[in-house]
Amino acid sequence: IFIRIVALAVSFLTFACNLIFSFLTKNVLSISIAAVCITTLSSGITIFYAFKKEKMSFARGERKEASPLIKAIITFSSFILLNAVVDQINVNLDKTILGVMVSAEAVTDYTLAKYFNAYLLTLSVAISSTFVPKIHELVVNDKRDELNALYLKVSTSQMAIMFLVGGGFFAVGKEFTT
Repeated sequence: IFIRIVALAVSFLTFACNLIFSFLTKNVLSISIAAVCITTLSSGITIFYAFKKEKMSFARGERKEASPLIKAIITFSSFILLNAVVDQINVNLDKTILGVMVSAEAVTDYTLAKYFNAYLLTLSVAISSTFVPKIHELVVNDKRDELNALYLKVSTSQMAIMFLVGGGFFAVGKEFTT
């Protein structure tokens, strides 16, 4: 639960800082620095929680026994690092091209739109995941009519929320996000 709370707080703080810095400075560098600071702070909080509250510790062994294991860990970690670098290049390529072709303000607007889209998707998944146990029960008991009714209920509630959020954004504009 603690890890999920920290991840949720990081997500909201990053979005809030992006909004604030995009209106105040319109500078991508300040947004990036804020994101790095928030991520570093959350990592520190998680490490502190792991050592102090969960009483995690490292086992000490002989170096001869640990040497093959350390080599395997370093090899595996290097592949993970390579994967993370390639993933970051793929994730940020669109923003880089947009920044070169248009402007930094366009990158900021694009990033805010991506966050807005991610929040809508998260909200939609949260609504549908609430009904997963009921859906499993209806599938196991082969109650197709009730399953169809539940599907309509879930999709209607998702659509209503999407229309409210989208309608608020289209009616008011940027002020809706602040």
